[in-house]
Amino acid sequence: MNDLLEDLWYLYEINRNKTVSAEEKKALNALIENHEKLCVGLSDELISVLEEFENCERELACIAEKEAFIKGVRFASKFWLEAIYSVDI
Repeated sequence: MNDLLEDLWYLYEINRNKTVSAEEKKALNALIENHEKLCVGLSDELISVLEEFENCERELACIAEKEAFIKGVRFASKFWLEAIYSVDI
């Protein structure tokens, strides 16, 4: 079941990346602009450390987002099953 939910997550991710909202574009542009400003004053060693930090942070965010998605699907499934089986016919 977990593999099925992870497959569903990756399909969701692929489709979500095709449609980026204006709000997301604005935030991404601000992130890029601030990153560039930050890197101007850093040594090559500190830039390398910052990039590694960002990679770790991005990986953790992806893991948390995937887990939240899976938990949400499980919750919704249990909710609908409960709703279906609790209906008096």
